[in-house]
Amino acid sequence: MFYMTSNTPHESQRGAWAPFPVDEVTLSLMEASLDVAYDDVDDEGGPIVSDGRYTFHKFLEFMSGYNPELLIPLEETGWFEYPDPQYTYKDVIRSLIDEVRRLRSTSGTIEVS
Repeated sequence: MFYMTSNTPHESQRGAWAPFPVDEVTLSLMEASLDVAYDDVDDEGGPIVSDGRYTFHKFLEFMSGYNPELLIPLEETGWFEYPDPQYTYKDVIRSLIDEVRRLRSTSGTIEVS
């Protein structure tokens, strides 16, 4: 099963969508999700993860409030559309860049590499 979003935060909804949070709890959960790997498949062909509870992709779904019951099947394609905006890795990177810039500007020094 594949799905796509009709509205991603970094496109049409960017102004209305909250930036990805960079608080300590969120950063810790995100860091833990980066160490998760697919280990095997179960009897139904689903992935089994190791070294954690959820992958980075699942972490982004959780942070976006993903609900699989909202998936809309697209006729004869095998794909599904998700109607609500979802965070992507690009949103995470944008928020981290913004936070680094904010911290640099408040420290009074700007490092140039």
